[in-house]
Amino acid sequence: MTTEPSPNNEQRLPLRGMAMILIAVALLLAAWGVYSMTREEASDTTVTAESTTTQAQQRPTAAAKPTQAAPAAPQTTVAPAPPAHAEVKKVHVLNNSTIQGLAAGVADKLKQDSWELGEVGNFPDGVVPQNTVYYTPGNAAAEQAARKLAERVGGVAAPRADNLPSGTEDPNSVVLVLAQEVN
Repeated sequence: MTTEPSPNNEQRLPLRGMAMILIAVALLLAAWGVYSMTREEASDTTVTAESTTTQAQQRPTAAAKPTQAAPAAPQTTVAPAPPAHAEVKKVHVLNNSTIQGLAAGVADKLKQDSWELGEVGNFPDGVVPQNTVYYTPGNAAAEQAARKLAERVGGVAAPRADNLPSGTEDPNSVVLVLAQEVN
C-alpha cells in the first residue's frame, strides 16, 4: 500500500551484492586451486623425467667404457685443425614440446648453418626440461659440437640417454631434443 522502500529492502540489496562478489571470488579461488594442482603434477613429471634421464645417463657410462677407446684413436689424428663439428656427421632434431613444427623449423635453420640433418621428428619417450643436445660419451669432437650447438639453442649438452630413438645411435652425430623455442 505504501510505495516507500522499507529499511530492510535497502539493506538486503548491498548484502545480496556482497554475497555475489564473495561467490565470484570463491569460484576464482577454486579455479586457481585446480590450476595449481595440475601444474604441480606437471612439475612432478618433469622431476621424475629428470631423475630417469640421470639414471639413464649413469648406466651407459659403464657400458660405454669399452667403446670409448675406439673413438679415441681417430681423435688424435684429426684433432688439430678442423672446426668443432667437422667430425660430427649429422644432427638429429627431435621435438619434445607442445609447439607444432618446432623440430622442422630448427632443422631448417641448422641446415642453413651447414649441419647435415638426420632424423627430424618428435620425441615422445620422456620429458626433457630444457633444450638438450646429446652426444656419445668418449667422443670429444661430438661433445664439443654438442656444447657449441647447446649454446646456440639455449640449452645444455649431456651424454647420450638410453631412451633416444633408434636411428640416432651414430657416435659421430648429436641429438638435439627441443623442449622450448630457440631464440
